[in-house]
Amino acid sequence: EASAELLAGRTCGDPPQIDYAEDTSYCVGLLPGRRCGFRCKEGFLPEGDLICVDGAWTTPVCTPDFCRAPPEVLHAVSLESCAGMASGASCPIMCDQGFTPTSEPVCLAGTWSKVECRPAKCMFPPVVEHSGPLESCARMPSGGNCELQCRTGFAPTHRSITCNHGQWRYSTGA
Repeated sequence: EASAELLAGRTCGDPPQIDYAEDTSYCVGLLPGRRCGFRCKEGFLPEGDLICVDGAWTTPVCTPDFCRAPPEVLHAVSLESCAGMASGASCPIMCDQGFTPTSEPVCLAGTWSKVECRPAKCMFPPVVEHSGPLESCARMPSGGNCELQCRTGFAPTHRSITCNHGQWRYSTGA
């Protein structure tokens, strides 16, 4: 029940513009002391009440929602500790061995940004005894092959070496 002080006075005109709120035009002409139920858009939560006080409106806001569940990232170590983080917060991510994150997930109005754990590149060239230069194989994406050429007087046991999740592996076949 509204107090007598709130009930006295003038009716309210157009409600204020509330960022991220749904339409509040149905509140026009509300009697003093009355509350107008307003809703925020998806990803935002209402803070405060929209009340008519002697012809003027109170000024509630819609604040960004927090991320209730942890982000879902395939090939990531558990991210349960990130559940309940505030909007704008980032979640430290660690990928399974052989995978690297594209970035850190950020909570934005109740939704996590898209992040992936992708197969790791082979950052350094392979070390192959008696081979020619292999510097061109540095930063090879997972699944990429590095062709092997032996120094004069040596014969290859494999034609190439493959980057597999950040590790060099000899390809099958000679």
